[in-house]
Amino acid sequence: MPRKYKDGDIVRVYYSTRSKHLAFIGRVTDFVDKKYRVLYLCESSGNSRGTYRFSNDMIFSCWVYELSELPNDHDYMYNVQKSIKSMYAGFCEDMLINRNWYSTPENKVTKMVYQAFKVKRLLDWDFTRVFPVVQFRERGEYFYDY
Repeated sequence: MPRKYKDGDIVRVYYSTRSKHLAFIGRVTDFVDKKYRVLYLCESSGNSRGTYRFSNDMIFSCWVYELSELPNDHDYMYNVQKSIKSMYAGFCEDMLINRNWYSTPENKVTKMVYQAFKVKRLLDWDFTRVFPVVQFRERGEYFYDY
C-alpha cells in the first residue's frame, strides 16, 4: 500500500486527544496499523501557551489527516528556531524563578535537560538525534505537565 509520508520525513502535526490539542513539528518514524508514528521534535506555534514541557522524547500515533507538509521555506524554519529559543528562555526563567506546586526538583532538572537537548537538536538541524528516553503516547491518555 502506498504511503503519503516516508520514514524520516519532517511533517507538521495537529494531534488531538480528549484533553488537549497539540500542534508540533515531528519526524515520521514508522507506519503501523494505518497510522504514522511521529517523533515530537518541537512546537510549531510561536507561543508557549498550551504547550507541554515534556521530560523526554515522545512518539505519537497519528492519522494521515493529522499530518501536513512543512513549507519549504528558510524563513519559516528561521522563525520556528527563533520562537523556540525565546520559549526556552521563558521556560528556564519559569523553572528557576517561579515555584510550581506540582514539580519536584528532580522533575524540573529532567525537564530542563530535555528542553536543552530539544533546542540544540533544532538549532543544529539534526532531526535524527534522539533523546535516550523515548515514550510512546496513546491517544486516550491524559497529559500531565508536572
